[in-house]
Amino acid sequence: MYRIAIQPDNQLLTSGRTQSFSDRWIEQLQHAGHQVRVVDAYQPDFFDQLDGCDGFMWWFAHLPSPGNFGKRLLPAIEHGLGMPVFPSWKTIWHFDDKLAQSYLLQAANIPMPQTWVFWRRAEALDFCEQAQYPLVIKLTSGIISENVRLLHNVAEAQYWIKRLFGSGIVTLERPNLRHPRSIATRLREALRLVLTGQPPKLGLRTDLQKGYLLVQEFLPNNDWDVRVTVIGNRA
Repeated sequence: MYRIAIQPDNQLLTSGRTQSFSDRWIEQLQHAGHQVRVVDAYQPDFFDQLDGCDGFMWWFAHLPSPGNFGKRLLPAIEHGLGMPVFPSWKTIWHFDDKLAQSYLLQAANIPMPQTWVFWRRAEALDFCEQAQYPLVIKLTSGIISENVRLLHNVAEAQYWIKRLFGSGIVTLERPNLRHPRSIATRLREALRLVLTGQPPKLGLRTDLQKGYLLVQEFLPNNDWDVRVTVIGNRA
């Protein structure tokens, strides 16, 4: 019999339905005769809460919070305490990180669309001036085709390079500055900055992205977003 520590999760989906992996884990572990200790990773005494446990489980979303927290905490438990965790470091180090995933696929010699990553502005500009269009630009984070955009020409590529190697961006959605809602939002942000000194709020779905360019070749006649789940030797 094992004692497993579990961090509760409760995710509100876009459909309005609530999803909880932790509730199902607790149910299945107790059904199998194991003990469960519900813990709170946000408390200062969290590591004391793990005392006497044989493992730790936490499903954290891809959003900056709690994603940034989970990707730091679980490897610390796994490597520092020597305690099994789920998901493991091998699973999460490239989670919601297209830059890391592109390097992993390349290193493992796994076929993928031709991909270019640039960490210096000059090299990114040189490439885009000579590239064949269209190209696909991506931010490193984002799911369900978020933060993916088609580049039709060098001018569009230069637009995003300027921002990615400048102040940074949180989305690849190009703002419509003439839209009344966009104007109202910018006025509110300017007023908040003047009155409180608080800068504009970043997007809730991604961190500030800057200092890199990730582009891929465009594959025509591909009308579907395909997801493949691999478990062991099964796909």
